[in-house]
Amino acid sequence: MRRLIGILLVCGFMMCAGTSYAATTDTVDVTVLVRFLSVLVTAGDPYDFGIVDLGTQNVATDDVDIQNDGNAAEDFQLQITGSPANLSVEEAAATPDNQDEYQLYAMFDDDGQIAAAPIAAGDFDAGDLILESGTRQGDANFDSGDDNADDIASTDSVYMWMMFYAPPSLSAAHPQQTITITITAVAA
Repeated sequence: MRRLIGILLVCGFMMCAGTSYAATTDTVDVTVLVRFLSVLVTAGDPYDFGIVDLGTQNVATDDVDIQNDGNAAEDFQLQITGSPANLSVEEAAATPDNQDEYQLYAMFDDDGQIAAAPIAAGDFDAGDLILESGTRQGDANFDSGDDNADDIASTDSVYMWMMFYAPPSLSAAHPQQTITITITAVAA
């Protein structure tokens, strides 16, 4: 009997050893959303200030609507990338003080509360000046109170209000001028 029990135990161990409980395979799904930066002007382009007098500040009567067309939060940067050959941007002084120099300012409203140009020329400050020599980040500049071009969620829009400060004098008569502002989306 002892021998039979011994044989059964050995057979039992062999059966257990023969049944292998090896690890099975499993998978891990990895998801990724590659940041896609994009900006889209949805209304107000082109904007026409019309006829302006020398040395005057002219606040836009309507806004330019700018949408985050990317898939993540963005900040917007502004830069003048196209200036007429016969005009230049005054970046150093508080006002354009030389012949053929102008300034262009921008201010953002991100909640649509600025309905129709309640902005006055005095609401713009040096941080709102759009430069030709480089970009300006929307989180520290172009603000109207707590509104700016900072952390704009995907598909959200901001409303850009502008002010054109005309040259104090011209060297010659100029036809209608076109100034190009480039809006760049950067990661928030």
